Amino acid sequence: MEAPAFETQYVAKVVVIDGDENVLLLRRSGDDKHRPGGSDIPGGGVEDDELHDPRLAACRELREEADIKAKPNELELLRTESKMHVNPDTRAPVLRVWYYYLLRRRKMPKVKISGEHAGSEIVPRKDAPELAADYPRVQRVFNDLNRLFDGGNDG
Repeated sequence: MEAPAFETQYVAKVVVIDGDENVLLLRRSGDDKHRPGGSDIPGGGVEDDELHDPRLAACRELREEADIKAKPNELELLRTESKMHVNPDTRAPVLRVWYYYLLRRRKMPKVKISGEHAGSEIVPRKDAPELAADYPRVQRVFNDLNRLFDGGNDG
């Protein structure tokens, strides 16, 4: 019996943190088709020519969405997630894989958002999970970040 064929989609996202432990949080535009006005971090789909190193996509998306330049070797893998779902249009199964990276900067880079977002804010790392509560996936990433910085403790 053959395993059913399914499409795989890859997403790369970046948490930007500065030396004062502030993080960049984006606000999606009001006409976003998935989460209008929702919180987010820079990132997006991995292109075919980036599949060998999703950090390339993370750097490209960071530049496109926030005008922040980074090199792949500056990114630390923070978390991965995957989930099977059904494409609502085709009813075909899709595996989606998310890569979450951490970019550390001594000083928060100047942010220039794209039209995809309505705004950005720099928030204390410890407050980020609560501020991203509308997007549980990003909230989990911020919780992981807090555990990393707090030595594995939840608070």
